[in-house]
Amino acid sequence: MKYLASFIRKSHYYDFCLYELRALTETFGKKLKIDPNYSHNPKTEPVIKIDIEGLENTNIAEQICERALLTNFIMKVL
Repeated sequence: MKYLASFIRKSHYYDFCLYELRALTETFGKKLKIDPNYSHNPKTEPVIKIDIEGLENTNIAEQICERALLTNFIMKVL
């Protein structure tokens, strides 16, 4: 399932956003895949495309966002 993730837009956090999201995803036993067509630079892209297998039909996205300090939201892309 494809998703968009949005990060906190503060310059001193940019280098940690993706690492935090990956770590939280792994904490819940899921693997985060990143779309290779994006630079994944939070300085220039307000959202990035991600894929997390088995996230649909669970509340894991909500749990990740509740625990994340640097992730604003995760939204499913239709």
